[in-house]
Amino acid sequence: MLERALGKGTVIDGPTAAMFFKQDPTGSAAEVEGGSVEFSLDLPGGGKADGVYLPYRPNGINYVAQQGRDVISSQFTGCYMVKYTVGGATRIAHVATPECKDAWAAMKARADVKVLAEFKPSDHVDVALLYGGSSDVAKGEVLGIITGSGYCIAVAAFRSGEQNRNNTQLRIAQLVLVKAN
Repeated sequence: MLERALGKGTVIDGPTAAMFFKQDPTGSAAEVEGGSVEFSLDLPGGGKADGVYLPYRPNGINYVAQQGRDVISSQFTGCYMVKYTVGGATRIAHVATPECKDAWAAMKARADVKVLAEFKPSDHVDVALLYGGSSDVAKGEVLGIITGSGYCIAVAAFRSGEQNRNNTQLRIAQLVLVKAN
């Protein structure tokens, strides 16, 4: 449902936009249940789309129990977004790479873990568009969504304002439905 609130050109601002720039403390290359935040976005024509924001955790496999909800994460520059089960409980994770690549591979090999979807959002959007010709300064953000119904979506958004402040704005530039591995 979040994808319905994030059409091309949609602007997200204030505390909700600033939330997408927050990250959890550095991890220890292990799976950790993250400090997720529940939020709502307005839908065109009325109504709300509810979601859960899962922060990026440097050097960590940050996860949230999905419980049928749409989960969105940000700061994808090569990290994986995954949907998997552990002992039958469904989780969504933001896997930091390259530092957690081996830990994630070992986790996927466990008998009690089943991967349902795995993708790199940054592989599916026009990242060059977000850099605007400069290889040093990103003018945007790559986000990933795994919906409660199982869709994987990569999102490119331009940003303005001050990062981590309430005057931050994100303007959606691209949404791509991804066929996850």
